[in-house]
Amino acid sequence: MCTSRYHSFELEVPDATLPGVTAALAPLGVTFTETVPGRAVCSLRGTIPARHVSRAERTLPGLTRGEAAWWSRTAGEQPLS
Repeated sequence: MCTSRYHSFELEVPDATLPGVTAALAPLGVTFTETVPGRAVCSLRGTIPARHVSRAERTLPGLTRGEAAWWSRTAGEQPLS
């Protein structure tokens, strides 16, 4: 069975940028596990293939006017689908 390394992430973005952020991250293989809306900021959690972490980090500032907060950490391996 083939596996790929993944990171779990937490992300905070301005509410108005949520649709663009999720649309940009989905093609990177992101799986969203939790979305918590707030008054002005939305919090997201999920997993992303490790090979796409740096691309996500480079993409977020342009999508969020530089107002995103991103944390990620190694989360092990998952089978490729």
